Amino acid sequence: MLKQNKLVPVHNFTKCQYTKTLSMTDSFHYCKNYTLEQTNCSDPSRVGIRCQVNGYFTTVSKYMICENEDKICDDNVENQCLFLSKSCFVHKHSMCDGKNDCLDRVDETHPICTSLIEAACERRLKNAGSVKLPRTWLLDGMKDCIDGTDEMDIWPTCGIGKTFRRVNNNGTCKNTFVCPWGDPGFVELKNLCDGIETCGNENKICVESRSSHQITTYVPSS
Repeated sequence: MLKQNKLVPVHNFTKCQYTKTLSMTDSFHYCKNYTLEQTNCSDPSRVGIRCQVNGYFTTVSKYMICENEDKICDDNVENQCLFLSKSCFVHKHSMCDGKNDCLDRVDETHPICTSLIEAACERRLKNAGSVKLPRTWLLDGMKDCIDGTDEMDIWPTCGIGKTFRRVNNNGTCKNTFVCPWGDPGFVELKNLCDGIETCGNENKICVESRSSHQITTYVPSS
């Protein structure tokens, strides 16, 4: 490794460290290829995510997660991060895992967390553990599980058009409330009127309908 045209050794403490605390004139950017410093972490406590880099499976520093630096992982999984609210910016793998990473808990109350697959897998983000995935992550082009099962064509399907979705088994295909917009584009009937605006206004409809007068229904004769 070169530093000021001199060879210096790569020690454990020079791999996957928090570079923003380093001096530009002292020890910042040891390697010509800066990303090499942030891969193959020798200290397990510094591992952030696991991925392929130039076709080889390795680890990437936790300090590079959601930094939007130059792509390190071949699939750029380290930068799959979302602004869920004004106060919350997290990696997608921190969502729907039963742990509150945001002060407003939006990472656990987001609409996609209401529809999880039954099977659990180990997410690629370190310490996310083996947890269930949102169904919207199935076959979306991004491997979220270490073993890649979320991208295998093994999941039964249900619905057509906007309500097309992956389900746990062929017996779970039920009617849904279709949204005029939004993701995932529908609400399971069991989740209607739950206070979470998946469609943007369905809870307002619930309030108005419940406060309205009783409606007499009938079946027209043929």
